[in-house]
Amino acid sequence: RASSLMGRMSRLPAITAALVLCATAARAQQSTLGTVLVRDPAKQAIAGAHGELTLEPAHTLPALHGLSLGSSAASLAHAIGTSDAHGSLTFRHSGGADRALAGSGFVHTDRGLGALVARLRPGQAQRLQLEPMGEVTTHGGSEPFTLFARARLTTGEVLDLPPQHGTSVRLPAGVYEVWAKNRDGWTWQRLAMRSAQRTLLSFTGAACVLQTRPGTRLQPAGHPEVELLGGEHDVTLLATALQASLVAFVDGNSDGERTLPAGSGPLRWPPTPLDTAATVPGTVTTSDAVVVSLLRDNTDSWRVLAVAQAREGRFNLRAPPPGDTWLLALAADHAPLAVAWSATTPPPPLRLLPGVQLVVRARDEQGLPIVDLAVEYTPGHMEPATARGHSDGRGQAQLGAVLAPGSLRVCDERFANQQIDVDTIPLDGITLTALPGATMRGIVKWPDGTPAHGVVVTLRDPHGELRPAQRALATGDDGAFTFTGLPPQRALVLFGTVPKLGHTWSARLDRAVAGGDGAIELALRDEDPQLAPPPGR
Repeated sequence: RASSLMGRMSRLPAITAALVLCATAARAQQSTLGTVLVRDPAKQAIAGAHGELTLEPAHTLPALHGLSLGSSAASLAHAIGTSDAHGSLTFRHSGGADRALAGSGFVHTDRGLGALVARLRPGQAQRLQLEPMGEVTTHGGSEPFTLFARARLTTGEVLDLPPQHGTSVRLPAGVYEVWAKNRDGWTWQRLAMRSAQRTLLSFTGAACVLQTRPGTRLQPAGHPEVELLGGEHDVTLLATALQASLVAFVDGNSDGERTLPAGSGPLRWPPTPLDTAATVPGTVTTSDAVVVSLLRDNTDSWRVLAVAQAREGRFNLRAPPPGDTWLLALAADHAPLAVAWSATTPPPPLRLLPGVQLVVRARDEQGLPIVDLAVEYTPGHMEPATARGHSDGRGQAQLGAVLAPGSLRVCDERFANQQIDVDTIPLDGITLTALPGATMRGIVKWPDGTPAHGVVVTLRDPHGELRPAQRALATGDDGAFTFTGLPPQRALVLFGTVPKLGHTWSARLDRAVAGGDGAIELALRDEDPQLAPPPGR
């Protein structure tokens, strides 16, 4: 018995070595995103904090507004991590380096502390102070539900958090738009979560049952991460969810966004199958292409009208309404193709080409790589085919297969807007030097002259030429704010808002000019003054 024990002990080093090799091999298959240093409210390091981030794709087509054209909207990659004894939490994921441009999500502890993580980039470190999270639950507190939460930060950024399940869900303080499902159906709510606050979900009110057709995939408009169908064929929408715009795909085809008609009875959804007699046929050279019809409004925003999956190079779409309407054709391993289309003419044959993979090397004036530079490329006269992306930790942005000629633009709020005309796409990529632009500094004050902390200051270009067109940030403890990457000597609009004691305080300046020497002052005033009672009362 002793010799047997000794024999097993003699094999331990070999077993340990094998385990280490296996762990090393598994680790090698993972990629590192970034690190956050987590601290508690007393600013002490937290060990064992858990984090999960949703990874951004390498590039997107803004005209589609995140519309999920694949078979499933639940294909987003995630990165996870746990903090060590020093409070250092490194996020790792199993995707390739090209999928790790940035990640957004949240970090939490088993004790109920948490904080949101906004766009953590490769090689970047962020410092997070975790605070007691708010609790989302139901009136009974015992019925399980699934929660899809979208947080909106004061900077204007939107974070889609991974879905959570349970009889209660904890969220860091913030402003959220949530979709939630329990056994009764789906509801939609806006939540303003405070630290340690308890908020109730309501699964009561008017209800409508949607009886979906076989092969249907249903999602709220603008929320490709929310699949309203979970294997069943009926979907129940409750209360405010009845007002939402929905996008239904039947065998890959969609008639775009639809809202429910008045009434609460069961509805067949989509209301009618795609009526081929009311559609216009078209052809595309790639047999498995997806063709999207789009409408551009007077603010240069795009609306998806319909989606058609090509069958053997043929597709059918409903004729578009009057206006600036387009067709956008997409297929794997091909460059996006956009053509103008109106109801008075049949769609032209769509000839998709492989294109060339566009790689942009972002550099500053010293020739150093720029991380997270926002760039976009528009092939000539094909605005719906615009591809947008960010540079990675090496300063490279992957914008996918594109066609030339076209225009490459910097659309990053940290740098000046630039446009480069591109005649051909070089196989080795394009090097772009981003310029700093002008700076606008200012301070927000209360009526007594003291600095105003936490004021959301928004900057807009009334001419609509600035990219991005609107920028927002929050003032620090000294009431100061700084915007960079602005055009010099152009009049811009500034306004700030902050709640205080149940009132809204605001300030506005219609002709704020960047590049000046002094700081701009914004004086807050009460938008909800308490009027004095009339004399004699």
